[in-house]
Amino acid sequence: MLRRQGRKYLSGMNRITIFFSALLLIGALAPACDKNAPSPIVHTPAERDTLVVNAPDTATVFILVRHAEKAATGGNDPDLSADGQLRAAELARMLKEAPVAAVLASNYKRTRQTVETVAADHGLTVQLYDPNAQAALSKIWPQQFAGQTVLVVGHSNTVPQLVNLLTGTTNFAQLPDEQYDNLYIVTVYRHSPARVLHLKYGKAT
Repeated sequence: MLRRQGRKYLSGMNRITIFFSALLLIGALAPACDKNAPSPIVHTPAERDTLVVNAPDTATVFILVRHAEKAATGGNDPDLSADGQLRAAELARMLKEAPVAAVLASNYKRTRQTVETVAADHGLTVQLYDPNAQAALSKIWPQQFAGQTVLVVGHSNTVPQLVNLLTGTTNFAQLPDEQYDNLYIVTVYRHSPARVLHLKYGKAT
């Protein structure tokens, strides 16, 4: 479930369509905001909506999420908790119709489990990446996946860091440890500044 800021829900929508070729419209949501400031958190409606991503061929779209809620046991590599499994299922439902071409996860159970269903739904395998190498990967991925949509799952510190690297800013701070409901859509253009759409999904945390 995607939620609209201030919990003002839009009615009569069965599907959310986000046209990334028109992401300049984000400015219309907050015309007083500075162009380089983080875009406002946009909560969009209805429990059964799905996310459809349309991007121009010259853009690469990154859908970035933190892993879902983790179990209290399991040491440094716990599984997802019951709440985390529900969030992972919600993510898969939302992205069922998105043209996901690759699914990338750090090598932990909680990250892999968050996106395994998404990968399976799209006939993909989860590719592992090193979050400590994000500075280099943020340069490689836009070329490697040019014109495609990529789902990347990371951690409370690495997801905002990757948003900053892809956008060339320092606007996004580390997420609170108890917060799991952030979803960032970063569109990296070949000749224009990257754009960020910040959504909230699933159970509020």
